[in-house]
Amino acid sequence: RLVAPGGREAEKKLGFKSGSMAVGARAMQEGGAFGPWSREQVELFCVDHLLMVEINCNEESLTIDFVFPTTNVGNVGFGDNV
Repeated sequence: RLVAPGGREAEKKLGFKSGSMAVGARAMQEGGAFGPWSREQVELFCVDHLLMVEINCNEESLTIDFVFPTTNVGNVGFGDNV
């Protein structure tokens, strides 16, 4: 978990319009493109490697949660010997 202080409270201090931090967090969450890779490529990589990223903005902070497996998980199909 990565927590950046500020959140919606920082809108006034930075001179942003009300709600702009929440809209920016949602745009980062839904946009998905990263560098030279398209949104579809990033989404496929994350699904294939069991990665999840959730970006939220509340009054006090911008929170980015990364969820991923901590054990070796492979793409084992039904009936495969493990």
